[in-house]
Amino acid sequence: TSGLANMDNAMGVDSDGMSKIYLTGDKGLQPLKTRILQVLGDNPIAEPGANYDYNNTDFLLLEAIIEKVTGDSFESVLRNRILKPA
Repeated sequence: TSGLANMDNAMGVDSDGMSKIYLTGDKGLQPLKTRILQVLGDNPIAEPGANYDYNNTDFLLLEAIIEKVTGDSFESVLRNRILKPA
């Protein structure tokens, strides 16, 4: 319900159907900051709270917030604070 565009649609897909926003030339994952900045340049597609759209943009923003607040990588936070204790 954030109103943000689904970043999966931002750059189209490759011949395998993989969203290009996740890929570099050799199909490696683009850095989180690069992916977020590509999407945040777009205008919202709806007013916040007006529509429900399941997409990855909100989750990637959450990753960036966690990294900024903790000063650690999302992978490390996930592993050490969630997965290992579970």
